[in-house]
Amino acid sequence: MENKRFDRPWAIGVSYLAVTIGANLLAVIGNSVLMSYGLFLSPSEHSQFVRAVELSLDYEAVLQLLSFGIPTLLVMLYIRPIHQALRSGSISDPRARRHVLNAPLVISLCSLVGWIIAIIEIVILHGLILQSEGNLLSIMGKNIVIAFLTGVFCFVLTFYSLELMARRWLVPRFFPDNKLTEVPGVIRLSIRARLFIFWLAIMVFPSAIWITITLSLLPRAGAEDLVPVAINLGLILLFLGSLITHLLAGTWQKPLIEMKQATDNIRAGDYSIEVGVRSVDEAGHLGEGINEMTGGLREKEFIKDTLGRIVDPAVRDHLLRGKITLGGEIRDAVILFSDIRSFTTLSESMHPGEIVILLNAYFSRMAACVTRAGGVVNKYMGDGMMALFGVPRQIEHPADRALECASQMQYELEALNTERGALGLQPIEAGIGLHGGKVLAGNIGSAERLEYTVIGDAVNAASRMEGLTKEFGARIVFSEEILRRLDTPEKFSRRFLGRAHVKGRSESLAVFESLDAAWPHAVRAARLAAAPHIERAIIARAGGDLSEARRRLEEAERCSPEDPAVRYLRARLEKDDGNQSE
Repeated sequence: MENKRFDRPWAIGVSYLAVTIGANLLAVIGNSVLMSYGLFLSPSEHSQFVRAVELSLDYEAVLQLLSFGIPTLLVMLYIRPIHQALRSGSISDPRARRHVLNAPLVISLCSLVGWIIAIIEIVILHGLILQSEGNLLSIMGKNIVIAFLTGVFCFVLTFYSLELMARRWLVPRFFPDNKLTEVPGVIRLSIRARLFIFWLAIMVFPSAIWITITLSLLPRAGAEDLVPVAINLGLILLFLGSLITHLLAGTWQKPLIEMKQATDNIRAGDYSIEVGVRSVDEAGHLGEGINEMTGGLREKEFIKDTLGRIVDPAVRDHLLRGKITLGGEIRDAVILFSDIRSFTTLSESMHPGEIVILLNAYFSRMAACVTRAGGVVNKYMGDGMMALFGVPRQIEHPADRALECASQMQYELEALNTERGALGLQPIEAGIGLHGGKVLAGNIGSAERLEYTVIGDAVNAASRMEGLTKEFGARIVFSEEILRRLDTPEKFSRRFLGRAHVKGRSESLAVFESLDAAWPHAVRAARLAAAPHIERAIIARAGGDLSEARRRLEEAERCSPEDPAVRYLRARLEKDDGNQSE
């Protein structure tokens, strides 16, 4: 709302002139009061001074009109580009911008120059009138000192008043982008220079007046006469010091508060804040620096967020730490493969847009499970997904986490199917396979385009485990390597399904089915009951006792009718029978 104070262009000129004239008027009144009461002069000097004033009164009025009229005209000319820019709306005009930033100092210096001119004129005039009197040099010297001190006070009061006005109303209007330090031709007052001006206001000016008055009064007054004068003068100086301090606080407090708030927000991870820059000193440079820093952080956060949507955030962070060269390192990892069953058949009856919606809904839930378990989604392959546990970041008990993740993925799939059922859509099923081992983890591809992934025998075995879910009618299948790595194997319900050969491996792998996979309670209980019979059937078959194996599978089928794993093992047993018959 403050910026609307100067919606009318003439308001800037009136306001700046009012402040300038008001500060000069205060200084003139103060100077007149001090000189009229003779606080700085001895009785004989005071009478000479009063006579000189009376004799030169008409001349003084003309001289002071010239000495202050000319600076006032300069002020009006200086603020004219600002007025024109506001009237035309061309706030990007370089000249107007430069004048907005320089106006407080230039106008204050014009006022001080006016005082210096007035001092010179009046001293010369009084010297001509009092040239034959003995106290001429003393009167002129004291007159110069007091007039100069009041001129300095006028300069300080004008500077801080206009600086406060400019920072609150004009700078935000002319610099909405908060870039002040790039404007050419600006007089750049440092904080040291600003504090020097403040020091002039609260130390030099009051102290000089106090010392001058005290030295003037001591020869002609007792100590008791100085007490009321000291008290009254102290109150006056206290008021003036408070006024200047208030103006200075108004100039600096708001930018410092904004910068503190900005740093607090940055520390909290909020990079949306922007500091309002109102000056071209160190504080202005600091404000612009904070804005540039938050802009860079916003851009970096956007890049990180975007990259984190393309690759897993853990892989993103791994790459952003400089791990972007081709090659890799041997790491120990647990690999999880998942795949939607009969997806090709399912997608034939769906519109491409519906397929995308289905996959997005499915992968969103599955990826969330992986992230919660501390894993990393390495890649999506059509309707399949590969997740890693233990790379690129190390985690505790990766096998336990991966198996828990697989179970949670099946529960999430059940929830998704419930939603699809409410919409009259067909449910989907997915198989999950897990294996662990040594892999080469790193960046694979070309120097221009690479991908962080893992390769090795363990990856192939994990993919084969996922394929076995179709053969065994299981939801989750894992290898004996996973069982060996489990920190708390008793937490997981499972059953042994035999051994399977993996392409590229000379040795077969023991295969286990996880029963913590959102199975209905009755199905889970039946499969657990069939588990010991299946295991004994597998052992009997391996030993060549096919009749015992057949009997054990019949027992398993009685415990778990329509069990896909039992059917699969029976088919293999019948195949063995046929081979023996031949």
